[in-house]
Amino acid sequence: MISSSLISEGGNREVNGKGTLMTTESVEFGRNPKMTKQEIEAEFKRLLGVKKIIWLKKGVVEDDHTFLGPITSSDGSKAYTVITTNGHVDEFARFVNDSTILFAQVDKNDLSDPIAQENYKRMEENFKILCQATDQDGKPFRIVRMPLPKTIFTTMNPGDNVYEYIKTLDYKDGSKFPDGEKIKVIAALSYLNFLITNKVIIGQRCWREGMPIELKLQDKIAEQILQSVFPNRKVVMIDAFAINLGGGGVHCISMQQPKSIGNNKN
Repeated sequence: MISSSLISEGGNREVNGKGTLMTTESVEFGRNPKMTKQEIEAEFKRLLGVKKIIWLKKGVVEDDHTFLGPITSSDGSKAYTVITTNGHVDEFARFVNDSTILFAQVDKNDLSDPIAQENYKRMEENFKILCQATDQDGKPFRIVRMPLPKTIFTTMNPGDNVYEYIKTLDYKDGSKFPDGEKIKVIAALSYLNFLITNKVIIGQRCWREGMPIELKLQDKIAEQILQSVFPNRKVVMIDAFAINLGGGGVHCISMQQPKSIGNNKN
């Protein structure tokens, strides 16, 4: 048995299979406040066998901790994130192979939205870090940009499991949850939260009937980008909105099962 005092989730550990790990400071420092950056790195290297760690800053706004308080949307109303992680890397940066990174990009046409503005600031800061980063052998990465979906809001009513959970939180901004009232929530949407299998890439589409046609077009662009970076796999886009409203995505709820070798049935 391998033991460790490190607290870390798989959604915040993206590896290239050759010795490089991407992760975020917002999550790892938050989970391990008594550990130094050097101590966290040492544990990653000991537990995962990695040689190089790339530290990104914050994740997307939609993944911020709910207990930080509601977020002001473009119309001035308040909206809550759902059960979130405070910045898992698998929402905005993924290894396609050992030398290629798929990385989120905010459309500048969306910057009238304050949430998109903050995401743009965060993603471009992280992008600069990746542009200067190298792999375990000192080689630069090829970075392919993937659009972030437009912000999607919906409402949640008393009795919903997520509603009943987030109403119990102690909000650090001093705000009071409007218990008993319908609330506005932000879906944790990302085209980067896909699942890689042997022959198929399971991606997420965002558009539903009644939503803006621009979102449907964005879904198609995301599908095309996934197909371009995974040419030997079939890309299947699914409606994962129910999962997104729980604070995660397809990658968050999945675990690959390695194929057994030989006659070993254990």
